[in-house]
Amino acid sequence: MIKEKLAKIERDKIKLPKGHPPIAKIEEALRQSGGIYTMAARKLGVTAYMVTACVERSPTLKAACKDIVDRLLDFTEGQLQAKIHEGSMAAITFYLRTKGKSRGYVERGEVTGAGGGPLQHEHAPRICLPPETKD
Repeated sequence: MIKEKLAKIERDKIKLPKGHPPIAKIEEALRQSGGIYTMAARKLGVTAYMVTACVERSPTLKAACKDIVDRLLDFTEGQLQAKIHEGSMAAITFYLRTKGKSRGYVERGEVTGAGGGPLQHEHAPRICLPPETKD
C-alpha cells in the first residue's frame, strides 16, 4: 500500500510515457528478470522502450536497477570467491589480473628490438610530389 502511494506521488512529479504500467509493477518485473529490460517488458506486456523510458525518468526505478545490479555483483563475487577457495586456477588467475594489479600481478607486453636490445627506427623522408600534369 505504501509503495503504491509513493509510486503515485512520483508519477505525479515526473512525466512517464502514456500507458505505462504502475511503477511498482515495473520494479517487480525488473527484480524478477535480474534487471534485464527486455525480459521485464515481456513480463509486463509492453515494449523494452517503454521500460527503458520509465527507468530513465523515475528515480525509484533508477534506484531499483542500481540495487539489482549491486546484488548481482555481490552474488557473483561470492561465487568467484568460492571457486578460488576450491582451487580453480581460472578463478585465481582472473582475480589476480583484476584485483591484484597493485601487487604486481599485471600482464603487459614488452616490445624490444633484435636480441632484446632497443628498438631501431628510421624516419622515412617526406616526399612532395608535384601535381599531376596532363600531357
